[in-house]
Amino acid sequence: MLNKRNVTESSEPLSVVSRSQLTTVSGVVLLLLFAATRLAQSAAKVQTHGLTVLQAFQEKKSHLFLETSGRVIKLLPDDQQGSRHQRFLIKTDDGPTLLVSHNIDLSERVPLKPGIPVQIRGEYIWNTKGGLMHWTHRDPQGRHEGGWIKILEPARIYQ
Repeated sequence: MLNKRNVTESSEPLSVVSRSQLTTVSGVVLLLLFAATRLAQSAAKVQTHGLTVLQAFQEKKSHLFLETSGRVIKLLPDDQQGSRHQRFLIKTDDGPTLLVSHNIDLSERVPLKPGIPVQIRGEYIWNTKGGLMHWTHRDPQGRHEGGWIKILEPARIYQ
């Protein structure tokens, strides 16, 4: 039966939703929220892929996954605090100098020497000296985008 607002009325009481139905609905809602969040994160990552290290440096942007290439200019002592990191400086082909911090607890040490050409994918963090590149390895838990270091002579990728 329709009332004055064209809303169906019923003389029978509303049915009670069971706990299992409520749990199923809650699970679906959480799954949709998670999927929407991941989609938004993926869209944000796609937008940053077009930037070069030079552009990110000039625009003072951080927390971007970027790829760059250049030559090793200096090997630095390993960082031994917390997870161990191999550290070195590269002069990128497009200009800025980067400190690369490569986690050697999660990835193999890269055999480097000054002058060797490299390609790097990792998370760029801006600083006044050119920037930092880290997350140059896989995330064993799969929660963070991973990167790599490729030496060109002989060709090999370290993740």
